[in-house]
Amino acid sequence: MNTVAKTRRAVITGLAIAVATALLTPAPAFASPVGQNQTVAFSQAMDLPAADYTVTGALNGTASLTTHLALSQSDVVSAGWDDSTVRQGGAVNPVVTRQPGAGTLTVEHTVGFSGTVDVSGSSVPIAFAPTVMNASTPCSLGADGDTATCVAESADVTVVPPPCPDIPGSTPDANACPLTPQVAAKLRTTATFSVSAVAATRSLNGLTGPLDLGTGQPVTDQVSVPCTTPVGSPVMYGLSGLGLQGTVHTVTELVWTVKVSAPAVIPVVVPYPPFTLPGAPNITVYDATDTLATNDSGFAETASDVSYALGSALANNVPPTVTAAPTFTGDEGSAIPFSAVAAGPCAAGATFVWSFSDGGTAYGSPTTHVFADSGPFSGMVAATDVTGLSGTTTFGVGVNNLPPAVIVAPADPTVAWGRPLTLQAQATDPGAAEQSTLTYAWDFHDGSAIVTGGPSETHQWADPGTAQVTVTVCDRHGACTAKDVSVTVRARSTSTSFTGDLTATYSAPVTYRGAVIDEFGRPVNGAAVAFTTAGGATQLATATADGSGTAAATVTETLPSGSYPITAAFAGDARYVASSSAAVSQTVTSMASAIVYTGTLSSKPNAKIPLSATVTDVLGRPIANQTVTFVIGSQTVTAQTGANGVASTALKLTLKPGTYPVSVAWAGIAGRYAGAAWSGSFKLNTK
Repeated sequence: MNTVAKTRRAVITGLAIAVATALLTPAPAFASPVGQNQTVAFSQAMDLPAADYTVTGALNGTASLTTHLALSQSDVVSAGWDDSTVRQGGAVNPVVTRQPGAGTLTVEHTVGFSGTVDVSGSSVPIAFAPTVMNASTPCSLGADGDTATCVAESADVTVVPPPCPDIPGSTPDANACPLTPQVAAKLRTTATFSVSAVAATRSLNGLTGPLDLGTGQPVTDQVSVPCTTPVGSPVMYGLSGLGLQGTVHTVTELVWTVKVSAPAVIPVVVPYPPFTLPGAPNITVYDATDTLATNDSGFAETASDVSYALGSALANNVPPTVTAAPTFTGDEGSAIPFSAVAAGPCAAGATFVWSFSDGGTAYGSPTTHVFADSGPFSGMVAATDVTGLSGTTTFGVGVNNLPPAVIVAPADPTVAWGRPLTLQAQATDPGAAEQSTLTYAWDFHDGSAIVTGGPSETHQWADPGTAQVTVTVCDRHGACTAKDVSVTVRARSTSTSFTGDLTATYSAPVTYRGAVIDEFGRPVNGAAVAFTTAGGATQLATATADGSGTAAATVTETLPSGSYPITAAFAGDARYVASSSAAVSQTVTSMASAIVYTGTLSSKPNAKIPLSATVTDVLGRPIANQTVTFVIGSQTVTAQTGANGVASTALKLTLKPGTYPVSVAWAGIAGRYAGAAWSGSFKLNTK
């Protein structure tokens, strides 16, 4: 038999003897039982509150008291286990038993008194200085809920010695010290302990937790060897903070005996060889017990830490069992959640590695994986515990096919009619493996054929309005998404310019001309152009643009002389947006005129002669309703032009014969016609 086996047998034998001796409850049997006993010394010291107490009765006065309690107890705490479980992750589950042992309650009192005692109706003063009185008694505390009452009583202490002691061989004077007291006292403390908890903190190679030993029965501590314990390293089971807790009720009593010296001669027997001595003996006149103090407080009896060597750690031999759902489901392109659990003595903190049939790998639990395509897949998950043992399980994965997501750019397209617009479909399939297989079909809803092609398409519309376009994108599995987009087909913007005459003559022909082109530089054929002045208040002419976008109108100038802002404006229509030119300055001048004298240039004195003149503009057109002034010499006459521009009148000559200047003139019309004049000679003949 090797040394280890001998030691183990000795330990077991010692444990059995200790259990039998201490009357322990037998521990459960183990496959390979191992046990150890530890003697544990519990102790508790406490001071009760010091105070002065009043004593009344035959004994009157004040007692002072301080009390110190000390409780000690020696228990046996044993632990038993199966050494085959002392391995990584092994459920050792030690069975821990506490057997209360012998204990002692020690009480130290310090008591003093000052007062009187009633002796035969007389108050005799007595006093003693604080005196130490010690007492002890067996006292042992059991399980949770147990109560132990322990009484500790000190020996009698003579606190006031007899003044007339009975001394063998002497004859005292009977009248020497009558009624002088002799005082003896002792203290009795009754302590009632109520146990409320017997607890400890257990540790097993760093794993800690509470352990309740208050049941009075063997306790199985459900604890396992940490999986991180190195193989071959020692495994230690320890108990720290071991202690008993509860409450204690104490009653402290003072027991008095008072004797006096009597004046009569009474035989006294003393503890010497028997003989009778006449004299004044001490007679007990007062014997009583007075309660000095009661106290309630908590107590905590503590012990030093203990430990048990369970042996050397064996390697874990139970690989983890891995459990996962038989099938996981999700959508292509999205993170599909996966989770598994591992069970086993060291499965806590296991690492997980996932392998998928698409070649992907994931780690941990829970975890996720993204599949780039739809369809059925499979996988395997392996869990490795902290001791390096592994377990696996397989599973299936159902990945749903999803249609592509589609957006069209530009999102809110606007284009002028007749101009090409390129639309771009931006499609993303959730399954990345299907991205390159997407097909596109474009429907412009205007009677044109549906175009099947790529992600972009160009189209144009003949008229303004709102046009609908639909693009349908499909993946290779037939999942499609149709995206509608509304296209605003707008009218074309235009620009109008004035290109007409910048100078004009009143009442003469003038040409107003403008050009209208669209935003793309193309002429706007048929554009109606209005030529206005005074900010559009006065319309001068209108014209329609020809194929070159030019609109021209030749009219007679009606504006009087001056400078005018002229604007050419296009009113717009369903296909074109209105526009107007910047105002240009046009200068208008008055038209020149001519006057021709058509009357007589000679006459006889005192004759009434006809006068006439014709007024025309430079274009030879008569100017009617204008005043013409005729002057011959000092005589003047006026006449109005008619519709033919001719002004006619007669003048009675009063001049003397001779040659006189003659003239004809009209002043013109301001802003329209310039005036004109003619001059000559008039001969007035003699009779």
